[in-house]
Amino acid sequence: MSAIFRPYVRIVEQPFNKAMRFRYECEGRSGSAILGANSTLEHKTYPSIEIIGYAGDAVVIISCVSKDPPYCPHPHKLVGTDCQHGVCKKVFSSVQMPLAFQNLSIRHVKKKNIESVLTERKALRIDPFRTGFNHRLETSAIDLYSLRLCFQKNLLNFL
Repeated sequence: MSAIFRPYVRIVEQPFNKAMRFRYECEGRSGSAILGANSTLEHKTYPSIEIIGYAGDAVVIISCVSKDPPYCPHPHKLVGTDCQHGVCKKVFSSVQMPLAFQNLSIRHVKKKNIESVLTERKALRIDPFRTGFNHRLETSAIDLYSLRLCFQKNLLNFL
């Protein structure tokens, strides 16, 4: 029996794992970019990925999910280049790998807006772990101070 190889995402540079301040929309600026784990004062790095076992065009979607399992869609929004509706979507070619995300930051969503933001994500079908959106009705259970970034790939020329 032979195993079928499937392309997968390898995270080349993890996001920096230190406390970072999430900005509110009313502050008028997006906040500082998410840095990579290997950043120093002299040399900044950024979260980056590559797709292993694939050559061609692809789409990567980055969204926020809860820190702990089950990984539910998180209400905070990603802002920056290629971001809309709190989600980053980038089309790229395998020749551009590894793909770094330099202008990505996180916008804090107020508690009163959690339900509407998650309803919008549901309409956009942004639920990478297929956990559903029932948690949007229990906003007190959502940790607004920690999250994970989720990288999804869609291969455009894969058979």
